[in-house]
Amino acid sequence: MARNGRARKVACACGLNFHRDFDASELLIHVRESGVLFSPGRYFYLQNPMPNTLRLGFSDVNERDIARGVATLADVLRIEMRKRQRGARRAEMPRVALV
Repeated sequence: MARNGRARKVACACGLNFHRDFDASELLIHVRESGVLFSPGRYFYLQNPMPNTLRLGFSDVNERDIARGVATLADVLRIEMRKRQRGARRAEMPRVALV
């Protein structure tokens, strides 16, 4: 708590790295449909793009909403990883998330 009795606003960011052939921008397309957003890591590595990374940022969000968003991200990631393991991804044009 701040001195005035109000809760302090805190911001936090964390990065996640996935297998090198994973594309976080593709994941963003799917989680965005569920109301969750993150920043694809490729925007943070200009000289050596790393599309297999993402950055989660939290600012002025309550703990319950953060937990719900992380759970949604985990659920969608789990579904997408199962699709990859089963080879269910049909050949399609790559999609790029615009953020």
